[in-house]
Amino acid sequence: MTQKGLIDRILTTTKMSDCKGKASPTDGSGKPLGSDKEGAPASASWSYPSVIGMLLYLASNSRPDIAYATHMAARYTHAPKASHEAAVIRICRYLQHTKNDGL
Repeated sequence: MTQKGLIDRILTTTKMSDCKGKASPTDGSGKPLGSDKEGAPASASWSYPSVIGMLLYLASNSRPDIAYATHMAARYTHAPKASHEAAVIRICRYLQHTKNDGL
């Protein structure tokens, strides 16, 4: 079971349809995503809460491999910073790399 259409929608929304893929949805440091209180505010042209919602749906229905990274990013939906957007971009790059994977 795959949801390639939703992945394409996420990549289109974040303007990452032609991005280079990544092999993992996190940076691999093992550290959880922090609140980054002093970080730069989010500045992307896409809606952070909307993309997080799509990622949460995807994680809970057919892509449990992105669940940890998505839930870490979802904790900051109320006040995202640039570092949180970078985490979502990393998840999108992973989805680009594994677009045809599923349950």
